[in-house]
Amino acid sequence: LNSSKAYIDESILKHAVTNLITNAMKFAEHHIALTISQHESHFLIHVDDDGPSLPAEAEDIFSEYAVGEHDEIVDTHIGLGLAIVKKVVTLHAGKVMATQSPLLKGARFTLSFPLH
Repeated sequence: LNSSKAYIDESILKHAVTNLITNAMKFAEHHIALTISQHESHFLIHVDDDGPSLPAEAEDIFSEYAVGEHDEIVDTHIGLGLAIVKKVVTLHAGKVMATQSPLLKGARFTLSFPLH
């Protein structure tokens, strides 16, 4: 990654990554992991947790006001965090994906940005 460049607005990317880490902390049982890597012509940021896996309708979680069904959390937020993440990533010509974590077996959120 040292010789690769991606054009990013650090101030707004910080909000997207902070939202993902905060969500991971809410849903994790014990552990979260943050990793940065390069795959082909993209640089990736992964946020993994060991909480419950993603619901089947995982694509809807990036919509405004989408709220998960975790009992302790459902009444404490309005569901804008992941919509903000998606908007920030889209502004950078990137993609955001939600999958099952291969590391911690909970959720994995991946931000993918093109390298220049």
